[in-house]
Amino acid sequence: MSGAIDSRDLARVHSPQPDPRLLERNLAAFGTGYPQFAAEVRAATDVDLELSNAADGELTGTWMGRRLASRHRPGEEVDRLLADVDLRDNATIAVLGFGLGLHVERLARRMKRTGIVLVFEPDTALLKAVFS
Repeated sequence: MSGAIDSRDLARVHSPQPDPRLLERNLAAFGTGYPQFAAEVRAATDVDLELSNAADGELTGTWMGRRLASRHRPGEEVDRLLADVDLRDNATIAVLGFGLGLHVERLARRMKRTGIVLVFEPDTALLKAVFS
């Protein structure tokens, strides 16, 4: 059997309706220290986010025609991306791009509150779609 994945194995693609309560819960996770950030994300344009479950069980998706994670194995993609990150010698990690956030989540879990993850994502519409 080959390692190829049949596209029929992917769950049906769906565009979830934005949930304002979920957005507010996610913005609250940043605390009260970032009111301008929260306001900019709230005010961002609503753009559809197409999500599906990849063969490895992780979420994958497309936003404005751009793939935000591997179509078939986003978990493996993130593991490869983070494999060489040395958290013993680096207490602060800068991440360029949020995507669906799986890489940020896994990095934060690996750090176990012993460091700082800085994420630069200039597109507030993407953040609003993912946080909602």
